[in-house]
Amino acid sequence: MKVKVIVNPAVGEGKRRDVWRRIKIEFERKNWQELQLVYFVSQSPDHTRQLAYKAGRENFDMILAVVGDGTAGEAAAGCLENDMPLAVVPAGTGNAFAASVCQTKSTQSLFKALLDPRIIQIDVGMMNEKIFLNMAGVGLDALLVNQYQKSILGRGILGYMFLGLKAAVNFEPFLLEIKTDHEKIQCGATMVAICNGSFYGGGLKMASGAVLNDGQLDICLMEGLTLQETAVLWRSLYHGNHVKHPKVRLLRSSTLHIKTDPAFYVHRDGDAVGLTPCSVKVLPKALSLIKM
Repeated sequence: MKVKVIVNPAVGEGKRRDVWRRIKIEFERKNWQELQLVYFVSQSPDHTRQLAYKAGRENFDMILAVVGDGTAGEAAAGCLENDMPLAVVPAGTGNAFAASVCQTKSTQSLFKALLDPRIIQIDVGMMNEKIFLNMAGVGLDALLVNQYQKSILGRGILGYMFLGLKAAVNFEPFLLEIKTDHEKIQCGATMVAICNGSFYGGGLKMASGAVLNDGQLDICLMEGLTLQETAVLWRSLYHGNHVKHPKVRLLRSSTLHIKTDPAFYVHRDGDAVGLTPCSVKVLPKALSLIKM
């Protein structure tokens, strides 16, 4: 089994940053002769996409991405172009998607999963013709992502929490128009989370009922919140109890069109990608994923 391993050494913090090195050391120590791992270090999102795309004609059997959620999406984009199976090992900061599809607890179980792959077909989201694996969003979360990527505080959960508090304190709701397969909604809003997977980074249960292969996106709309309401809701997300709040609406749709006034930040899988308006759709069972 010939595996193309794509790593992004710039992601993660602490032990996460060295995940791929530990895999490499353990692989060489155990001498897994049935496996051939060939390592490539990604230099940019486009480079990740190109590495995955070229794997088919280089006679690889699969891609193993040791990355965060954003880079996993870029690897998936390349895999979609050549129908290459993708395995993901979490190595980023949030790891909302990677952690949900990689349950292996040791490098040995990882190697066994690669040797005897269990492949499932999962949906992929697409926002403005760019894909996402786990979630996209408009509003407070996208503002936080934008500030985090520009911050000099460095990577890590503490910096993320500090910027989140700062963003929430200064946040003002925006006017939202959202069209789904079934309805059109106009309201003041704090954020719109568009979910293919269940979790946001850090274990937040944004859409606990979301299924990766049901052909639908789960949308969590939070109407205009006060600072106090935002704080209460954010705590409740760890248990999925935010759905009980009167200013939270849960929607399901295969397509979505969003406009805001003023234009507001947008993210895909935790990467800032510009401003509204945006169009979103689901590509049903488009990606071959190796369940780890």
